[in-house]
Amino acid sequence: LGDGQIDIVSDRRGWPGRAIPICSDELGNVWMATGNTLFRTTPDALAPPERVQETPGNVRVIFPGKNGSLWIAGSFHSVICRKPDGTVTNFGYKEGFISDQTRSIAEGADGVLWVGTQEGRLFRLMDGRFTEPHSGEFGGYEIRALHVDKEGCLWIGTAGGGMLGRRGEGLAV
Repeated sequence: LGDGQIDIVSDRRGWPGRAIPICSDELGNVWMATGNTLFRTTPDALAPPERVQETPGNVRVIFPGKNGSLWIAGSFHSVICRKPDGTVTNFGYKEGFISDQTRSIAEGADGVLWVGTQEGRLFRLMDGRFTEPHSGEFGGYEIRALHVDKEGCLWIGTAGGGMLGRRGEGLAV
């Protein structure tokens, strides 16, 4: 890709024709998923992407976390953490994660991971365990977007329930 140029790379050179989530990590890798397959490439070469991992279901979210970790989730009953060395950890029912429709992920400077679901559930991962600190407070509205700002406030965008902010343990509209 040159400055201001667009190159259509899907359906040729091994690129997926349908990439839903796309992100880049701190090493400059570009990550994308199509269905249940995770791909990686670098932006310079536009070489065919490398198939890196299969997941138990469709990937909907790829989030570049702290220390080069990659968080992967979607229509399966877990959140996957992929470390830079390729080590994979699944966080599922046993760790308190109860959803198969993840829609958003964010991570705060404190290392706390937040996960929003289609069912309107907000999960927090701390010390290897998911909890649901605001159970039932979103009226079932899908949590489509999460963002932690530099002040540590968690912003929550819902489909129909408005925009909310969370500082400390409370929620504000």
